[in-house]
Amino acid sequence: MLAKNQVFTAEITDITSEGSGVCRINDIAVFVPNTVVGDVAEIKIVKVMSRYAYGIVEKLITPSTDRIEPVCPKYKICGGCVFMHMSYEAECRIKSNIVTEAFARIGHLVPKEILPIFSSDSIEGYRNKAQYPYADYKYTDNKIFPKFGFYAPRSHRLVPVTYCMLQPAAFGDILRHCEEELGTADFNAITPYNEESGNGVLRHLYIRQGFHSKEIMVCFVTAKDSNLIRKQLTDLGNTLIADTHEIKSVMLNVNPHKTNVILGKKQYALSEKIPLQTHCAEFPFH
Repeated sequence: MLAKNQVFTAEITDITSEGSGVCRINDIAVFVPNTVVGDVAEIKIVKVMSRYAYGIVEKLITPSTDRIEPVCPKYKICGGCVFMHMSYEAECRIKSNIVTEAFARIGHLVPKEILPIFSSDSIEGYRNKAQYPYADYKYTDNKIFPKFGFYAPRSHRLVPVTYCMLQPAAFGDILRHCEEELGTADFNAITPYNEESGNGVLRHLYIRQGFHSKEIMVCFVTAKDSNLIRKQLTDLGNTLIADTHEIKSVMLNVNPHKTNVILGKKQYALSEKIPLQTHCAEFPFH
């Protein structure tokens, strides 16, 4: 049996699709974030379930040969990605294993051959979609400012981020532009949404870019809808289009429900509706 706050020395032998390392202690699977296969560490048990447990690294004794130092300064507090503390080769092996295990566990199939992953030419700026929550953020001096960012791991606590190494540089420009404009009186109706109280308007900023075309769609996700909200977001969208020529469409999505689901069922075009172009192989899609 395991108990909370116990400390054990163990080796990480596997990684989950969510990026947590797995070790076995007293024949019980223990999930440990920010670890790599091959790490030997002192693991502190923080939560015990009936058939598994969660732990954290108290002390790294022997680092895995696949462990690297994350280049992002916010990696340890941001939940935007989970593999930056390991080599890209190790990340590819993990993703290959995820596919293989899905065939076996979900499909009950054992393929004769799993083709190797086509690795990316770049390990930065390769994502083409992001959803940024918008919320009040309290700084250490207790001053509060609305910010875009990502949630910290396993929480809805905002980590302010306007530059992510995995996203296109244009996304950061759009975030900073929106933060600056939303701080002015011209957009006073667009307040940050508060998940606990249900008050406020803007929940998320959803951005998508065509990988080949580089065309961008910006979508404001709000909890409320009104003529004033639409007018101010239309004005904000027009300033974005004028500032970033890749933006081809600005949308409004309305999600009034108290839920973790980002998008609602109603959406409207706030700009001239130009379909976002993307490609699959040589075939264009809109």
